[in-house]
Amino acid sequence: MDARSVAGAGRLGGVSPTHKMPSGPAAARSGALAELRAAVAAARCASYVAGLTAADFAVREILLIALQELDRAARALRRLEA
Repeated sequence: MDARSVAGAGRLGGVSPTHKMPSGPAAARSGALAELRAAVAAARCASYVAGLTAADFAVREILLIALQELDRAARALRRLEA
């Protein structure tokens, strides 16, 4: 390390990081919450489309997707409770 790099660092003073990485459990919780939010949004969308659809086969398929997304949300919620 030379004198110029030390002098340059002195001009800035103490610089704190702009972002602190979350701890492992906090990151896992945040990821599970994000997955839960996405699953619920997908279920809402599928339910909305199911209400607009007139064909019986399409309604069953869309409702099946809604059930799958709700199951995914329930799994994410169980991970949060553990």
